[in-house]
Order: sequence, then C-alpha cells, then structure tokens
Amino acid sequence: MAPNSTSEIATIVVRTGLSMLVSEILTTPTPRLKLLCRHRVDPWTMVGRLQILTPAGPVVLMCDRDRNSVRIPVDCATGKGRRYLGALTALRTHGSPGVVMALEIVRLVSDVSASVQRVWDWHTRPGALQRLIPPWEPIRVLKRNDGVEEGNRTTVRLGTSPIAVDWVSEHLAPEPYRSFADFQVKGPFGTWRHRHLFLPTGASTCQMEDRIEYELPCEPLGALVAGRYLRERIERGIAYRHRVVRRDLTLHGRVGLASGQRVGITGASGLIGSELSHVLTTGGHEPIAFARPASGTLEPASLEGLKAVVHLAGEPIDAGKWTSERRRRIRDSRVEGTRILSEALAGLDAPPDVLICASAIGYYGNRGDEILDEQSPVGEGFLAGVVGDWERAAEPARAAGIRVVHLRFGVVLWP
Repeated sequence: MAPNSTSEIATIVVRTGLSMLVSEILTTPTPRLKLLCRHRVDPWTMVGRLQILTPAGPVVLMCDRDRNSVRIPVDCATGKGRRYLGALTALRTHGSPGVVMALEIVRLVSDVSASVQRVWDWHTRPGALQRLIPPWEPIRVLKRNDGVEEGNRTTVRLGTSPIAVDWVSEHLAPEPYRSFADFQVKGPFGTWRHRHLFLPTGASTCQMEDRIEYELPCEPLGALVAGRYLRERIERGIAYRHRVVRRDLTLHGRVGLASGQRVGITGASGLIGSELSHVLTTGGHEPIAFARPASGTLEPASLEGLKAVVHLAGEPIDAGKWTSERRRRIRDSRVEGTRILSEALAGLDAPPDVLICASAIGYYGNRGDEILDEQSPVGEGFLAGVVGDWERAAEPARAAGIRVVHLRFGVVLWP
C-alpha cells in the first residue's frame, strides 16, 4: 500500500551508499524494529525520492546524499497501531550487506501566548541557547555564532573531564518566522537533527514545535544499553525548554519594556547575573557588565544611558573559613562597592530610573520564630550589621531621586 495522509508512517534508516537493492520488506511483526512515529515523515530532511516495488508493495526511498544514507518511510497499514513494521531481511550495496539503524523521533508541540514574531525573535537573539540548557545537564558552551543563519556553528562540551565530549552542530538554511534547524557535525550520536517550527494560531498566539531525529551509535547495542534512558532525557530537556520559552515571553510581556533598553549589571558572571543577562538579551535588551567597584571610582561615561542598574557583586560567603580577612572582604565588597556605585549614579546628568541592589535575609539576624517583613528592624550579629550597612550605602542614589530596591535574598540553589 502506498503512503497516504491517514496511514501511520514508520521510518528506518539504512546506513549505506545510495546504490542499493532492497530485495524484500516483510510486513510481519518483529521486536527488532518498532513503530517510531505516527505521522508522515517530514520532508525537511530529504533531498530526493525514488519509488521501488517490493513483494510487500510500493516503497518510497527518500535519499539524503549529504549523509550517505537512505531513509525509508514505510506505510505500515497498522490499523490503528495494532501491527508493527517488519524487518529488512535482505539488503545489498555494491555486493555488501547494509546496516539497518532505527531513527528515533522525539516531538513536542506547545501552545504559546505570543505571536510567531515574538517567539522567533526570542529564539534568534543572543542568550537563547544558554537559557535553553537544562540546569541539570553538564553542558558548557565553548563557541557560539549568534543567530540561526545557515552555516552558523555551535560547540558545547558535554560532561566533565576525563569523559567530556565536544558536540559541534551547524544550522541549515532557515525559513524566517517559520522554522530553523541544526544537525550534528561531530558528537555523541550516530546522527542528530533538530528542527524548530512556529505556526500562528492567532494574532498573538502560536504553536511551537520541537522535533528531534536521532540515531544512536553502535546499533543495536546502543539502543539496548541506553536507548530508553537517552530518550527520556531528551524528552525531559525539550519539556524544560518549552517551559522556559513560555515563562520568559510572559515575563517580557508583563514588564512591557520597549526593546533596546541598556541595563547595567555588576556581578554579571555570577549565578544570578549570568541568567539575568540571558533573560535580557532574549527580550531584545542590552546588558552592560561592570567589574565589582570595591575601591576607587567608576567612570561616569560608562554609566550614561542606562535604563536600570542591577548591583549583584559581592565576595562569596561560602568559599572558605570566615577569617578576619575574609570578613573584611565580605563587608567591603558589599558596603564600599555599593557606596561607590551609588555616588557615581547620583552624579550623572541622566541617571537610571532604578537601582536594584542585592541584599540578604541576614539583615534580620537570628530571630527564632518571630514573624518578619520588610518593615522589621535590622537584627544583631556580623551578617545583620553587614547587610544593614550595605543597604544604607545606597543612600546617595536614593537622595538623587533614583528609585532604590533592595533584594533580600535567601539561599540561592541551582539547579
């Protein structure tokens, strides 16, 4: 039976040269190959078609010359999925047997309360890749060309030494405001292709689809050893990516800032600062990183034209024993750094609208089970004293008419 729009379609990949002979395709069930997808094979990965006749009926071969392989979408005639794809029992290429590899497909579609243009812009701006990496995955970006233009390459490192693996991917030609895709040039999979598709469902809504096609190395051993684990890991990662996109777009829409705002950040390389930078860039804004102003002065010219300043810099409190020297650095990095920054902002001709300063719940000290809020007085002890002085150090900015916000963080955990 020839493929049609209502039949279920399965795909297998034959890793051979293009000169090949499929002598027989059985339709009897076999546990070796499973039904891999329940929709028509997407032609975005294909570059040629050839129909051949087999004892089981006509089969369409879709040839991918770049990958020296042939993909075979076979109409399974499953009758609502009750039967499975049969195995290839005879396959020759230049007189040698071919190797049959299962093509796994992971697909997720989500409804997004944002227009296709906003979703596309989010994905194609700097910082999108970093926002999309799940925090539980040991992935580090080594090299990145921003944007999704054809030929752009990204290199990430998976895992940690001594078993880290570098993964190089390259973008295919995009369809602006509709889809873009990348494929593995070098990496841990036999093959890997990832397509992003965006379809409008209304003036300010759309559907976002991620579709990943991959083959495991060393088939069939790879599938037996790690097939289910890797698939679940990929599915979990895609679900996380969709949540991040939806939440970021909701946040950007709620704030309602016009794109192109410049936001100064101290501590931009830290845990919170780095994530904040990526949230800003994917929203179309420009984060400006400043070194920790622990001493000296800041050049006013570097601060002009900022919409806001987020002050996060400070000596880490969890990096060793609290000696007298460490206590001094903890205090000075916060109090003196904030004072220097506040005085510099207060002296600007066009100061920012707001200064957002990191603070801490250590402000309250150890108060047992007392119920506390923002109006509660400062507590006692070293940390309470540091945080109280830290917040008072922003007074020059407040006196100059800049709105000052103190973020009294608790413990920040990641992931």
